[in-house]
Amino acid sequence: MSRREIEASVSEIKEALPKVAVNVFVGILVWLFSSLIFIPLANYVTLFASPFVTLISLAVFSYFWFKALVNLFKLNKAFSNVMAHRKSEKREEIEAYKTFYESIGLVLLAILTYLLLRPLLNSIHPVFNGLVLITTVVIVFYFLYISIGVFSTKILERLFGVKKG
Repeated sequence: MSRREIEASVSEIKEALPKVAVNVFVGILVWLFSSLIFIPLANYVTLFASPFVTLISLAVFSYFWFKALVNLFKLNKAFSNVMAHRKSEKREEIEAYKTFYESIGLVLLAILTYLLLRPLLNSIHPVFNGLVLITTVVIVFYFLYISIGVFSTKILERLFGVKKG
């Protein structure tokens, strides 16, 4: 059963990786042109053009980035499955490792998404940047709580030497 799961995960990785690469590449290009060329140029031309250019750039970037995120979630799940099967043979440990790796992957994706959206949101208004930062921090702590909670009994056993009875 586990061999089939690993093969299914590897085929899922092979299927999703090209889609992710294209969408991330186009999204990063849009982000680079927006952050380094269009928004500074709009600030130079007139003060009122900047929010409109930023909104258009944000919409185009978000389209490609969130399209990539759909496949990044699939990649995260498949990668977590492969890593969990490499780490352990026991079924309950495999599920725990899957949850752990998925949570860590989602934390990294949330942080990366915020870091990419930050300059665009800050160009519109710093309040938007603050709202997204607060949301990102809450999401990160939630997934860290889940990933640590999976191994909480093992952590307590190592810290205090108490076995679950």
